[in-house]
Amino acid sequence: MDVAVVIRLPAPPMLQRELGDWSDGFDVDGHAGSLHVPSLTGGSELAPPTGMPAAVAAVHDWGQRASAGTGDPSDDVMAVGALGVRLKDVPDDDVDGFIGRVKSHCWGWARRLLAWIEVAHDQDLHLSEAVPWAEELYRDVVVMHSTGAAWQEGRPQGWRLTVMGWDPLDQRSWEIAVGRATRGEEPPLGRRLLREGRHSFLMGRLREATLHLGSALEMALFPEVQRVKAASGEKPLSNEATLGTLVNEATRLGIALPPPLQHSKSGFVPRRNGAVHDAVAPPRDDVQGDLHAITGVVTSLVPL
Repeated sequence: MDVAVVIRLPAPPMLQRELGDWSDGFDVDGHAGSLHVPSLTGGSELAPPTGMPAAVAAVHDWGQRASAGTGDPSDDVMAVGALGVRLKDVPDDDVDGFIGRVKSHCWGWARRLLAWIEVAHDQDLHLSEAVPWAEELYRDVVVMHSTGAAWQEGRPQGWRLTVMGWDPLDQRSWEIAVGRATRGEEPPLGRRLLREGRHSFLMGRLREATLHLGSALEMALFPEVQRVKAASGEKPLSNEATLGTLVNEATRLGIALPPPLQHSKSGFVPRRNGAVHDAVAPPRDDVQGDLHAITGVVTSLVPL
């Protein structure tokens, strides 16, 4: 049995045009296959990957051209709306069970891939908002199969979304993200919390953003404070240390922190405490400054 999988992405990551028609090995459920990226040609829509069967590729929307902001069409990039997977010589004794396993595998892989793109390249794809109900998780993985000339599957609804303003991934960055997703790796928790804080800020949920940013800062500071204290022979902090304690200890130990984060009595810590204990949403300008400051700390102390 020949199997073609179309993974429709909830939001389009931006890739450099040189990645057009990129492909690599991709195993699903113990079966060797290949992963395929669409390409940017002369039109506004991306061309299907050449590695996908024509009867399958023609009925899907693979994404579209996006401006790089230079005004020169030769600099345009790809807003990728779907990826293709091709599997050949698959036994056809359990078609329904196999398709279910393919859908589950590809959805989990795509979720990890977009998470890595978000945390490593600041492309806010809002994946956590895209599929709020468990029964909808696999709706964007379309599996078509053929034992002869005809391919079986209904035509899905087209995807029509363009997001611009991000730096597109180059081949090295794309292959790193694909490799980590394929190995089942998740981004570090501190980076994921930072991503959630950024998402909440962009969506105007300022109290929620402050809570996520506080958690991200704690995840970054606690091991660094413990490391510095151990190196100087000091007693380690308790696991129950508050954010205020972490900030004060970091400042005392000479760990570089930007001004909003240097003291527990002013700046971010009181704003975070107000969000936790009094359900207060800080002013947008304050949260924007906190986001900038905490992004610098977390990206420095929580490597990818």
